[in-house]
Amino acid sequence: MDLQNLNPKVFQMWDMQKDAGPPYFQPSTEEDIAEIERLVEARIPDDYREFLLEYSTVIGAYTIGAYFFPCRFRRKSVIVGSFSLVPWAKLTINAIRAYCNPHPAFEGVRPRISRELLPLTRDNNATLLIDLRADSFGMSIS
Repeated sequence: MDLQNLNPKVFQMWDMQKDAGPPYFQPSTEEDIAEIERLVEARIPDDYREFLLEYSTVIGAYTIGAYFFPCRFRRKSVIVGSFSLVPWAKLTINAIRAYCNPHPAFEGVRPRISRELLPLTRDNNATLLIDLRADSFGMSIS
């Protein structure tokens, strides 16, 4: 995957985040990816796997001019911002555990999303999802 040629602004945001070092950038490992797949009980898309191993994470950056993005939902279109566009794998593991399991402290709070949907992040009480269902594998949903 050549992120710089695919999208120079996203590559610039990745480069800026990588240079910030921990806690702003952590590499994703094969072990992290295996844990994601164990938790969602499915294989993740190959291009997402490749991205995690090569780049790991991308953050939005006002200074680069790429932070807010148009999102088209069935009922309306909105402009949304997300601090971590694609977080490193360990943050995704935390999102899966939070969204796909019953809440450990609140009785009656069941899983909020199906394991067929891979939540990438929990930033700002929102998440990007990857649809893992066989009939729409890898398509983004809203």
